[in-house]
Amino acid sequence: MNTTADTAAATARELLELAVLEVRDFIQRDGLMLFELLDFLGEDEGAEATLNLIALSGSLRPDPIAVADDVAEVLLSLQEISLFQLDEVVHSGDAPSDIYGALRWLGARVADLAARLKAP
Repeated sequence: MNTTADTAAATARELLELAVLEVRDFIQRDGLMLFELLDFLGEDEGAEATLNLIALSGSLRPDPIAVADDVAEVLLSLQEISLFQLDEVVHSGDAPSDIYGALRWLGARVADLAARLKAP
């Protein structure tokens, strides 16, 4: 029996489960803000993925594959937002308060969570 491989697999599974729970906690706390910003900026795929994550966060044990896919979609949407697009919204006067800071913080947190979901 290969106990080292079994232990490594168990540890990887536990790390993935912890990452999924971190996503769930983040979404329960900040998911609505994330959705509203993505929706406001016209990032429909990211907004939809955020809604999926909000729905998944109600589960005690969300599906890790679904969570990872939706987090990846949210991250991609956040990365596609250009500074030009943000500047345009800010100068129009329609932007939420400190949209730059909100997107910077949300982007960093989502990137961190996406990396944790990919870790072996």
